[in-house]
Amino acid sequence: MSQRTVSRAILEGGIAAKIQLGYEVTQAMGFTVSGDGTKNKHVDYEGKHINVAVPSYSNNDDSTVHHHNCLIGINSSPDQSAEAGAQEWKDQIGDFLEVYVNSPFSKRSGAFCSSG
Repeated sequence: MSQRTVSRAILEGGIAAKIQLGYEVTQAMGFTVSGDGTKNKHVDYEGKHINVAVPSYSNNDDSTVHHHNCLIGINSSPDQSAEAGAQEWKDQIGDFLEVYVNSPFSKRSGAFCSSG
């Protein structure tokens, strides 16, 4: 595959992952988030995860629920305050929810109705 094909596949796969995670979060009764950090060469890094209970995609039994753990991202922030950390969480969750809400899948599933 060419470099261009690989870069497009990665981009489209990232968008599809955001749509799937947005769908799962909006269908779940709740979710948990977690993060952990480390420092490398005096730069702080934090990995963020989200855990959502989702229906099984492998069979038609909707009563089977599995916990799906997803990596939201690895970030480095110069501001290590609690307020900045909370805002980063809000921004990252808002990002994948925005992609999902604006997707054709969201409109077909009727998850969100526009008021206009």
